[in-house]
Amino acid sequence: MNTEQVQNYKKNTKRYVNRALKNVNKSDSNIQSIIFMCFGLVVIFLVFFFVNWVNYGDSHIKDVISLYNNLFFNKESNNNTKEVSYTDRFGWSLGLLGIILIILFGALLVFQMSIGETPDMASLAWSLTRVGLPIIGFTMIVIYNLPLMLRAFENTFGYTWISVFRNLQTTANALFEKGDGVDLYNDYSVIATQLYEENYPAYLMSMRKENNGISRFKDVFLKSEYLTNSGSNLNLMPKINEKPNPVYEMLKLVVEKRYISEASWLSLAALLTMYSTYLLI
Repeated sequence: MNTEQVQNYKKNTKRYVNRALKNVNKSDSNIQSIIFMCFGLVVIFLVFFFVNWVNYGDSHIKDVISLYNNLFFNKESNNNTKEVSYTDRFGWSLGLLGIILIILFGALLVFQMSIGETPDMASLAWSLTRVGLPIIGFTMIVIYNLPLMLRAFENTFGYTWISVFRNLQTTANALFEKGDGVDLYNDYSVIATQLYEENYPAYLMSMRKENNGISRFKDVFLKSEYLTNSGSNLNLMPKINEKPNPVYEMLKLVVEKRYISEASWLSLAALLTMYSTYLLI
């Protein structure tokens, strides 16, 4: 074998080795991406769980009804609840922010160890704090002070959830009825896209027959049996004659789609924080 053949052999061998190393690195990168996505899904699940636990517990609907009674119907609530103050909201938001950062810290810590890296806990905590506080904190400020931002996911993810996994159609058909004109709606569940925590009682009251179709759903009305005080108030009791009250049941669905929207926004912020932090450490 002459000198030229030896040189060619070395070049070919080096090229094959480099190609093999690239394939190994690419395979490792793909595995890391899959592991990262799995941890991302765990983070999303935990964010949804804690958002529900912190902001949408059993007392939330009672607080909402108490607020409706005070603002819309000028009557005392009989459930001994009070309007949530800004101090309470700030405390809950701060607690939820802390919980999400702890979830992200744990996820990134375990992720680094699972791919064979030695985590620097101090560096990880500092990077997560300086990235997570502005991203997640700003997201919270926006969605809590600009409810219109919640609409994007309320009427997409939220509406889909209550349509598929909850009794939205049954509740809507029990709550509304058509007037004397042509019935343009075979399913009244689409009305839920116009119902939010902020406008729930006002919108339903606008659908009374005596208002003659003031809502955007022409010739579709709220059934009079769910009104009290000669039609001037909305019956928000959980049950009527020992049967579930559709007004109350629909409110629960409206609150649930709001929860889905809020958790979706915070999940996106958490994933962005998780990815950005990993790039820094």
